Amino acid sequence: IEQLPELELVALCDLSETVLESLGARYGIRNLYTSYQDLTELATVDAVLVATPDHKGPALAALNHGKHLLLEKPVAYSLSEARDIADASKETQCVSLMGYMRVYDPGSEVMREQVESMQELRLARSHNFGGNFTRHSPLFSLVTPRAEEGLADNAAEIINDRTARILRQAVGGDEVIQHLYWSLLMGATHDLSVLRDLLGPVREVKYSLTDGVRLSACLVYPRTLCHIEWDTSPGY
Repeated sequence: IEQLPELELVALCDLSETVLESLGARYGIRNLYTSYQDLTELATVDAVLVATPDHKGPALAALNHGKHLLLEKPVAYSLSEARDIADASKETQCVSLMGYMRVYDPGSEVMREQVESMQELRLARSHNFGGNFTRHSPLFSLVTPRAEEGLADNAAEIINDRTARILRQAVGGDEVIQHLYWSLLMGATHDLSVLRDLLGPVREVKYSLTDGVRLSACLVYPRTLCHIEWDTSPGY
């Protein structure tokens, strides 16, 4: 965002004062908040990027204050929460956009051109392998809270408890199903967004099979069938 000339970073919110001070100084941001409610009330904010693990609270606060919204995936952990955000976006007439960056990837643009030029599509196939994401934190974390702030453990506990509760509400208590659902939300959702962009909305799920780690499914799109494979080995 900081590199885009048409945008200006005017406010930042985080629970950690260390994170706020460090990133505020790095990007020249003067409006620093530990409450997203305070940030969304700021008149100079036109749009909000929500990059929290759990989006519903800050997303609804932003929309209810007339702010446009860019959400990290997934939009929510349950269908009911996703509908709440979608309904609020319609009611406030604010733009809400998911951060599905692969749709705008040059490779995806080439695929789109090729698919549109095809007169007949007989079969599509997608394979997703998540891998191990433990390398992400040291690569992409700009700053971490100080240990004495006591935020890391407390935040992780709160997030994990809420996530577990929402997953139970969304798909039931079966831990295997919860694991598969979580892996779809965290990784395969990017593949599904690209497929929707290329092939249109899913009309039907013909079948799905799983051994608890790998998942295969056949989805019916307007122009073709698509066989999809997900490997949810450790990494999610």
